[in-house]
Amino acid sequence: TTSASTTETTQNLGSISGISTTSYPSTTSISRSPVAPTPPTTAAVPSANETETSYANSTTSTTPTTAVRVIATTVPSSTTAPPTAPISEEPTEESFEPDQEMEITIFGQPYLDTWPRLEMWERMAWCESRQTWDVDTGNGYFGGLQFALGSWQWMGGQGSPADAGKEEQIYRANLLWQAQGWNGWPGCKQYFGWSRWQVKE
Repeated sequence: TTSASTTETTQNLGSISGISTTSYPSTTSISRSPVAPTPPTTAAVPSANETETSYANSTTSTTPTTAVRVIATTVPSSTTAPPTAPISEEPTEESFEPDQEMEITIFGQPYLDTWPRLEMWERMAWCESRQTWDVDTGNGYFGGLQFALGSWQWMGGQGSPADAGKEEQIYRANLLWQAQGWNGWPGCKQYFGWSRWQVKE
């Protein structure tokens, strides 16, 4: 009786599912009433082969993306060292001092700021003697600035102005200028249009 029930059960299952199945012996009796097939409620689980194929495709598709990211974010190394700011040295005490004009001396004495500029004396000598500092024409005036002998001695000069050097002549001319201004050279004063106490042009 048990064998007959097993055979019938196998046949019933085959007719219900419509697919071939493998028969397994059963030790219990199965009801002969037909069972309606139940539709699947979950998605089919992929097989092992499908899983491996999907993983391989996924790995292959992500590889180029990773390579692109590496290239985009890689900065090429430079063999040139970056420029460095110049090292500034601490200023010395001299750098804080204002620029001072070089002190001018003439005939061993400081050249005073209240005296006419040296350029004016050069022009005066050109007007008086064409800058011939040792001239003695016999007219009673001597040297490049045409001193009268009395004026020269008054300013402390010795001998003849024509025998003195250029510096001494200009030095003693400044002493005379302090007393008379350009009035001591009236002709050239008028020629240049200088005022009596003019010290620069």
